[in-house]
Amino acid sequence: MCGILGIFSKSKVNMDLLKKMNNSLTHRGPDGSGVVIDENNNFGIAHTRLSILDLSYKGSQPMISHNKHWIISFNGEIYNHIELRIELEKAGHKILWKGTSDTETLIVLIEKLGLEKTLKKINGMFAFALWDKNKKELFLCRDRIGEKPLYYGYIKNSFVFGSELKAFEQFPMWDREIDRASVSQFIRYSFVPSPKTIYKQIKKLPPAHYIKISNNGERISDPVCFWDVNNVYQNKHNFSNFSQLEILDNSEKLIKNSVNLRMLADVPVGAFLSGGIDSSYIVALMQSLTDKKIKTFSIGNIDKNYDEAPNANKIAKHLGTDHEHLYIDKKHIQDIIPKIPEVYDEPFADASQIPTLLVSNMAKKQVKVCLSGDGGDEMFGGYQRHLVGPKIWSILKNIPYSFRKLISNQKSTFLFLKLYELLMFRKINRENQNQIYKILSSLDAKNSLEFYQLLRTFSKNEKMTLDYLNQNIVQRDDIKFDNLTEEFIFYDIKSYLPDDILTKVDRASMSVGLEVRIPFLDHHLIEHCINLPTNYKIKGSENKWILRKLLKKHLPSKYIMNKKMGFTLPIGNFLRDHLREWAESLLDTKKIQEQGFLNANEVSKLWSQFLKGYNVLENQIWCILMFQSWLNKKK
Repeated sequence: MCGILGIFSKSKVNMDLLKKMNNSLTHRGPDGSGVVIDENNNFGIAHTRLSILDLSYKGSQPMISHNKHWIISFNGEIYNHIELRIELEKAGHKILWKGTSDTETLIVLIEKLGLEKTLKKINGMFAFALWDKNKKELFLCRDRIGEKPLYYGYIKNSFVFGSELKAFEQFPMWDREIDRASVSQFIRYSFVPSPKTIYKQIKKLPPAHYIKISNNGERISDPVCFWDVNNVYQNKHNFSNFSQLEILDNSEKLIKNSVNLRMLADVPVGAFLSGGIDSSYIVALMQSLTDKKIKTFSIGNIDKNYDEAPNANKIAKHLGTDHEHLYIDKKHIQDIIPKIPEVYDEPFADASQIPTLLVSNMAKKQVKVCLSGDGGDEMFGGYQRHLVGPKIWSILKNIPYSFRKLISNQKSTFLFLKLYELLMFRKINRENQNQIYKILSSLDAKNSLEFYQLLRTFSKNEKMTLDYLNQNIVQRDDIKFDNLTEEFIFYDIKSYLPDDILTKVDRASMSVGLEVRIPFLDHHLIEHCINLPTNYKIKGSENKWILRKLLKKHLPSKYIMNKKMGFTLPIGNFLRDHLREWAESLLDTKKIQEQGFLNANEVSKLWSQFLKGYNVLENQIWCILMFQSWLNKKK
């Protein structure tokens, strides 16, 4: 894992500027750094290194190919690189390897096979920049699912690229113009959807794509897709000839192989263990593959409704791992919140970013690599929207749209919640309140895509931002889905997974120089999961059925049937208590009016309603606070 960046310009590249930009990414690669400038072509490329494979100088970057044709700056891991070295040699390529790093494997593959064939062969998480010295062309490439970030765009007359936006902040001529449409999308979804960023001049490279930049950085090709999840859906295999046992065995083999590949490292490897199905299965497989005790890490919460630590501790004891947990208290929250804008660089408001930052910091003190269970929900149908969404939509779509639209507003929602509590003589708990709110907010969906997006929406209020944009965050294309669960999983893979989950994990872990590997996102496993019939993911009211079935080989049922809590916090409780002063300073009406992005009156109303006890508004409030906190820090 590393940081990469570079400049391609009409004029001479400033070495001091390139080094300054590179220094801003030291947290991603604290073990070394390098800068190479091609003065004849006004191109500079840089790298900060987190040493995982081949800790010697032979793995240093930027790396020049054996034939001196290519220069690469690479962030990530190629898990099958040893296999690919053997394959090259069997094909008759005589190679005098200088070291054992996957970076050298990658650049030799490109040298021998070309970029496109290499991208199809490699199995890993990656973002890399490749400079062709002979043709004076730059290629930027990103992994299939979007585990590693890559930003690019123009600052004045220079084309720039980098792992994080903070590298561009070092550029003296950058005006950092904010994209108002991105602000609107962020307030709606809690992240800025790809390919946009919060800044007008900068984009995200989409997952599974590469671009070519030429003519002194002036010409950018359209992104080229080298692996298309749409095609996987359109060309699904028929599993009807396979028995249940065969499907379970094949699934287990693929997951186990993925875990085994991701345990390869020349440094200590551990795992995040939340106590849920996904991380428990990953840890169980890890422990089965080694005689050493796996180091595992979890976060506990003083609010028992959100505390998975007791279950994680029991699972760790049963599996025999070397386990450590940290209980979040007020001080942890107060210390971490000021750091969030600097970690994420653009507004980001998934509240689980806080425990993710804390568990990453805890793990980094003992290991350099951690495996996580992220992606399990997306691959195996783990979210409530996968389970109950189809049932709700099957009812809603038969209710006249004009009636649904009439009652789909916040006032009607609050009235319904109040009536429910009066009639039932009890308060609705936070989880049920949120579910009811989501359903009522989605009543005016015209189709299944809109229904999905409304379930994912934090704020429908068109007046909340001064420049409102209602735009699809994902395209359906012409795929024929077998059912709505399959359709929702597709949308999650295309948008929610890369823009929320993977963004959260990468920035949090890399802010402390920790590499996180995600076995559920091996592309062979993703293709397998897409092809799995839905009834292997959800049976009746039980989600992630196949993972539960496989996990029973390693754990007693009592550890597996626990209700999913999610890796999050009761953020509303914190905001009403010890974070209230911080929140109200950011929500100051005069300040918001002067900034000119949000509607100060609507924000004030929202905060007032939240303080009256409407917990369903906590995510909307958190989005606004994360935007305000970022704006204060960055502008």
